[in-house]
Amino acid sequence: MHPSTIRETKPLKILIWTTPVILYLFLVVNGWLGANFGFHWDEHIFAGYVDDFHLHWRVIPTNYLYPSFCFWLILFADGLFHLVHPALANVPSLASSTDFSVFSRCVFVCVASLTVVWVYVLTLKITKKYWFALLAGLMFCSSFEFSYHSRWAVSDAIAVQFAILSTVMLFLDMSLTKRIVWSAAVAGIAAGTKYTAGIVCLNNIICMAASLQPWKGGEAMKLFLRRLFLMGAVFAVVFFITTPGCVYHMKTFLSGLQAQRRIYGGGHMLWDTMNPGLEHFSKICAYYVLVLFSRLPAASIFISVLCIAGVVAALLKKEWNIFGLFLVMAVYVAYVSLFKVMIVRNLLYVLPFFVVLAAYGLFALHEKFKNKPGIMVVDAVLLCLVAISLHDVTKASWSIYRKDSIDMKKDLALYLAENPKDEYVFSPAVRQLLAGTNAPDDAPANPDALLIFVNREVKLEDFPKIAFNRYKLIAGPEDVNFDYYPDWAGGDRIVALKLKNASREMLEDMGMALH
Repeated sequence: MHPSTIRETKPLKILIWTTPVILYLFLVVNGWLGANFGFHWDEHIFAGYVDDFHLHWRVIPTNYLYPSFCFWLILFADGLFHLVHPALANVPSLASSTDFSVFSRCVFVCVASLTVVWVYVLTLKITKKYWFALLAGLMFCSSFEFSYHSRWAVSDAIAVQFAILSTVMLFLDMSLTKRIVWSAAVAGIAAGTKYTAGIVCLNNIICMAASLQPWKGGEAMKLFLRRLFLMGAVFAVVFFITTPGCVYHMKTFLSGLQAQRRIYGGGHMLWDTMNPGLEHFSKICAYYVLVLFSRLPAASIFISVLCIAGVVAALLKKEWNIFGLFLVMAVYVAYVSLFKVMIVRNLLYVLPFFVVLAAYGLFALHEKFKNKPGIMVVDAVLLCLVAISLHDVTKASWSIYRKDSIDMKKDLALYLAENPKDEYVFSPAVRQLLAGTNAPDDAPANPDALLIFVNREVKLEDFPKIAFNRYKLIAGPEDVNFDYYPDWAGGDRIVALKLKNASREMLEDMGMALH
């Protein structure tokens, strides 16, 4: 039977409500497997809040590079840690405790992974079909980018979860006022998790405008303005509850906001600093189309095309609430591209929205080409690509789980044996690993030769600018996308890139002077 004509029998109803649980558990277990990945540079900030709480009983943090919801979440993780692991909890500093770091990541994974539930529910509300909700959930789970970001005990993936939940509220079967109030409340929590998540309030405005049509003037405009005031008030109150320091430490709070603008407007590490505007925007688009949905470019491109189909379908059907899912994220991307710094964890907001649009695009294609063989081929191709991507996501987490048993020398030798025709240039650290083996000689100064090196040989600021498919991981845990985080502070890894793409500074760091 065609997916779009399946009736909701009792077994199907059970399937409908157990599926999001299964998808959620997949993300949680996969996240837990990869939780012990090493060090993350911002996690100590949030753990430090709790250390400060234990020392001074200060319940309002005084650092506002981030708002304060994650303080409450880390405080909850701390209490849970004392209950579950009392013998490990008596440490002078949680910020320096590896045991607490891994435990807190598991807590954050549990919250962040709820995103797939909201993706599933939103797609089900929009399409009214189980098949497309299932595909949306699978597409979301197949994102390697979300998988590793969700393991970080920082605000990014948590903010993404609240951002999409806020939007789900607008599609529930309630009165417009209730939808606006609940959505604004969750948006306040989202902004209290990460300031930029407040962008989802634009979805509320689109929803109110589509329902009330204020351009007609008169009573419609009055109703719109009253709802707009109500939305703003609810948002502000909830944001204050999560981050009361915005009032009690207003000067420090405003200073924190200005510091964020200076970081992103003035530049960060050399590798993630670029020209604002076109260069930044083009790199964001490349990331979305080629990387965001899957490490398999074919899968990411395929889902991107379905997303575009969803945007076009919503526009043609004048489904303004659905089109708003794209419009709000487009405004966000345009805003972010005005800054000099590209850190891809700031771009995760679009993932759940674009996955829903991709599922809606497939739904629209099913409606247009109902029962045609071609549309079933599209489903089959999507399922195959997603299956490969899901395998890749689990393989990456497993590589972190078993990282202590990784034999770097063996993996390097295997890679060289499998690619005998390539030309190589080896760094000093790699040469030491290859000592006593039948390693190939260094290639002449061929710019297309592969430079093989260990990441710790290069200073963090000396990696070349971020670019898609620049680096290839040869050995080590697959705990991050090295193309976008070449300064990653996790374990050692052996990496390859073309010699012509290596900067003079990184070659000097390795004691090499090839060009």
